[in-house]
Amino acid sequence: MPGHWQLRELGGAYVYANGRCFMDQLRQSNGLIVTRMRNVLFVLLAPTMLAVAAGVEPPSAGKPAVDKSVFNLFNPTPTEHLRAMDRDGPGTTESPYTVDAGHFQVEMTLLAYTHDRESFAGMTQRFEEWEIASMNLKLGLLNQLDAQLVLEPYNLLYEREGGNRVTRRGFGDTTFRLKYNFWGNDGGRTAFAATPYVKFPTSQEGRQPRSGRGPRPAAGSGTAFGLLAGMDDPIRRGAE
Repeated sequence: MPGHWQLRELGGAYVYANGRCFMDQLRQSNGLIVTRMRNVLFVLLAPTMLAVAAGVEPPSAGKPAVDKSVFNLFNPTPTEHLRAMDRDGPGTTESPYTVDAGHFQVEMTLLAYTHDRESFAGMTQRFEEWEIASMNLKLGLLNQLDAQLVLEPYNLLYEREGGNRVTRRGFGDTTFRLKYNFWGNDGGRTAFAATPYVKFPTSQEGRQPRSGRGPRPAAGSGTAFGLLAGMDDPIRRGAE
């Protein structure tokens, strides 16, 4: 028939002899539908693209894939849902992350040395302390709460003032702590936790450690109470 040739297959697509592709005709005939679909996709994806450009997390960020609030001491968190292990001091900022519910963690410092000097009223006092095998025993009670028992099995303390030297050695103080994570335990841009504690004077009289977790009570002051706070920015820490 004049002006029309037989269809030919070229690269898997049928074309007319006049050179116009069948798909081009299809796009032209459905141009209005394609335009509308493109506009709808743009509206749906615009908030996500803006959030990525601004560095803002989507609403689901920081939330675990499962509801870990159902786990507790007697219903432990499954192994596949455990968060990465983290530790608290000494010598570092308190971690805002807790031990997973139903799990146990031991943190131990084999040997620690502390040196300090204080001057007042024209006198200088020097302190040297060795801590051996100090440890923090941690137990996950809930997904956002753990209990900690800090022990100081053996401490050696030297105090010098002028020509006088006093040596004290033995078991140190005992500290009980509870850490509660307010947010960021299982992900997110930041994490925050508070740790109230009570320190029992189980050391020898007057042998108060210079280092350790929490403030150092004065000799004879007895039990000490306090509150620690820990905050973390995982993104900034990863960049460093």
